[in-house]
Amino acid sequence: MSDKTNLSLKDLKNKKTLKERGKLTDAELDKVTGGYWEYQGYAAGYWIECPFCGRFQESDFATWADTAQQVDQFRCKCNGAFAVDAAGNMYY
Repeated sequence: MSDKTNLSLKDLKNKKTLKERGKLTDAELDKVTGGYWEYQGYAAGYWIECPFCGRFQESDFATWADTAQQVDQFRCKCNGAFAVDAAGNMYY
C-alpha cells in the first residue's frame, strides 16, 4: 500500500473528523485578527472597516445585499453608509 492509502486508513481507524466552522464572536475576532473580514455576499473575502470612523467589528454594522446594484450595503453605528462590490471597490 502507498503511504497516502495508509494515512487515509489510519485517519479512519482513529475516527478523526473535521469540526464544522462556527461563527466567531466579535471578542474572539479581536483576539484572532483584530478586525472583521466579510465571509458572505458580494463583499466576501474583503476587510470591512468604516471609512468615516474606523469601526471594524461586525456588530458595528447593519448590512444588507443590494441585488440591483450588486453590492453589499453597510450602515455603521456612527451613521456612515457605504457599499462594497464583488471586486472589493468601496462606494460612499
